[in-house]
Amino acid sequence: MSSKENIQNVALKLFLTKGYNVGINEIIEQANTSKGAFYHHFKSKEQLFMETIDEYFFGFLDNLSFLDKPNLDFDEQILKLVKLVFTPVKKLKDIFKDGEQFNYLGVLSEYPKNDVLRQKSREHLNLFINKLQEIIEQSQQAGKIKGSIDKKVLSFHISMLIDGSIVDALTIFDNIYKAEKECIKAIKQLIGLIK
Repeated sequence: MSSKENIQNVALKLFLTKGYNVGINEIIEQANTSKGAFYHHFKSKEQLFMETIDEYFFGFLDNLSFLDKPNLDFDEQILKLVKLVFTPVKKLKDIFKDGEQFNYLGVLSEYPKNDVLRQKSREHLNLFINKLQEIIEQSQQAGKIKGSIDKKVLSFHISMLIDGSIVDALTIFDNIYKAEKECIKAIKQLIGLIK
């Protein structure tokens, strides 16, 4: 693991347990690094926060190339997309030991306070929704799902199912694997209704 990755892993853990108010010195101490190494990689705590949240929670959006393969049917594309969204959240299990609690809502509470984070979050959500709409439109044109389905509404339904499952898993049920399984079941049922 590189020095930068180590700092990000430690920072993510601290952000998720203590919130954004954790100090740079605590991050440096927990990462067993120096101020020089910290500032070599990050200008500020805000930059560290932004890059870490971006990588851990939105990095999956860099791996959507499978959606450009026309041989995948609607079900496969949607379910691959769902699994991809859950991937970074499951990685949190590598950072947190069994029984360790973290405050996902604490990180989410930073969004309204930070215009850049909020804007990036909107951009990522729009990219995700647009991809869903492309899949839906292609499937409608191919006659695989009902043409009368509003692609925008359906894409928001799918997105909200995923988001809700993740938030529930991280804040209430503490079992991301069960949440993913239940989310997939719900989306499969939804897909069955639109064919």
